[in-house]
Amino acid sequence: MWKLTYFDLGKVPYQQACIIQQRLVEKVLSEGNSQAYLLLLEHDPPVITLGRRGSFDDILADEEKLKQMGIEIHKSTRGGQVTYHCPGQLVCYPIMKLIKQGRTIHRYVHMLEDAIILTLKHFGIESRARPDAIGVWVGDEKIASIGVAVSRWVAWHGFALNVSSDSLELSSLIVPCGNPAEKMTSMSKVLNETIPLPKVKQSMIKSMMEIFSFEDVEGGNPQ
Repeated sequence: MWKLTYFDLGKVPYQQACIIQQRLVEKVLSEGNSQAYLLLLEHDPPVITLGRRGSFDDILADEEKLKQMGIEIHKSTRGGQVTYHCPGQLVCYPIMKLIKQGRTIHRYVHMLEDAIILTLKHFGIESRARPDAIGVWVGDEKIASIGVAVSRWVAWHGFALNVSSDSLELSSLIVPCGNPAEKMTSMSKVLNETIPLPKVKQSMIKSMMEIFSFEDVEGGNPQ
């Protein structure tokens, strides 16, 4: 049975989330192809992450200013360039074997885009993926970023969806995904209302179930 176990971690520092992911990668490797996991969380303290193609040149504030603002900087093993994470943003880390997706990383990333698009549709937001870039856009503004890593055909890391407009505060401190022209938006900004993050989490779980055709789902504790 193709099963998804999800963990709602609340607010978690970036390094702690990475440790939990690594532990779950090992579990997936030992459990075979039928089990997948999903971490749902907000990163707190706020963090700027540099993917494998990331450059410190894309961080527009100096280290001292970021320290005063309580913002961490971490290099990441995920793909992509520079992104930021903070409260008000739903970060999702799926951990699963790609054999279910034919060992195709591109297909897996497109399925993540589809899950985000479906979740946004649940809230009445029309969004789209683009053939020339990875992520999800509402009009010309980016609402979700994706960056994954693959180890022994197990995918980890994942995506970040801007829910609250508060999550846009750090966007001026970086060149998002290496594109100076990139403009970011959020669900709250698009709808001009407050969006409860717990409702977005529940919608995302349902979207992941549908897009990845999981046959069973349960909540759990990663500890």
